[in-house]
Amino acid sequence: MSEALAAQSGGRRRNTILEGLELFRAASAPRSFASFVVFLYTCENEGLTFSEAAELAGMSVASASRIIRSMAGSAEEPEYGIDPPLLAVAGSTTDRRVKALRLTPEGCALRDALEGLIAAARPIRPVI
Repeated sequence: MSEALAAQSGGRRRNTILEGLELFRAASAPRSFASFVVFLYTCENEGLTFSEAAELAGMSVASASRIIRSMAGSAEEPEYGIDPPLLAVAGSTTDRRVKALRLTPEGCALRDALEGLIAAARPIRPVI
């Protein structure tokens, strides 16, 4: 359905989920669905540890760690991450082994844009 036809019929201009994925991709984020899932869980639960993010996303800690590091970058390997990073990794003051996830200002901006898409979304099926 064209955008003009969608506007005439009162339908959605575009699928909200796909538009959210396009915003994520436009932010130079990793292009995997798993990356998007980890980012969304971090948006809803800032302060998650790597293992908590892995559990919520249904993946191994090693997989989640690779995804997180690609979205956060690394001081030791700056070419490994995206620029600007969406996530920041903060260490715990009580346990050096524990790393908590936070959104960077760019991550917050992407989260806010996604929130706007969700708030403006129309139902997939019309309510009868």
